[in-house]
Amino acid sequence: MLERYLQIETLSIVFIGDFNPVILQPFWLANKNLIREDEASNANVEIIHNDIVKFDLDWVVIEITKNRCQFRTNKSPYFEAVKDLATSVFRILKETPIKALGINHVFDLSLRNAEEYYEFGNVLTPLNIWSDSLNKPRLLNL
Repeated sequence: MLERYLQIETLSIVFIGDFNPVILQPFWLANKNLIREDEASNANVEIIHNDIVKFDLDWVVIEITKNRCQFRTNKSPYFEAVKDLATSVFRILKETPIKALGINHVFDLSLRNAEEYYEFGNVLTPLNIWSDSLNKPRLLNL
């Protein structure tokens, strides 16, 4: 049923720890054979600074701060490649202390009217299970 409403699926892999952002740059990735050299040359670099690095390789956006490192894509054919890139980076930087890891799937849905909204919500969390507790269970505000 999700496919019926799905517009965009995004994968985000987030590491929480102690990072040196300026290390993770496109040419460092290419030098470690994690991406191709032409990808590094064509990277859309937004910022490279001691406190934050952010760049886009077309198939993945990488953003690193001193305590957070994120690999994000909304191109589903690259989900496996993003996972491989993220794990490979920290295999190389094995001394980097990582405190937490999150793997997030974000689904942007198109629910064009109240009927589709109600139908999707009723499948996700059937309203009849609330009938003993609530008179007319519905979302009043969003």
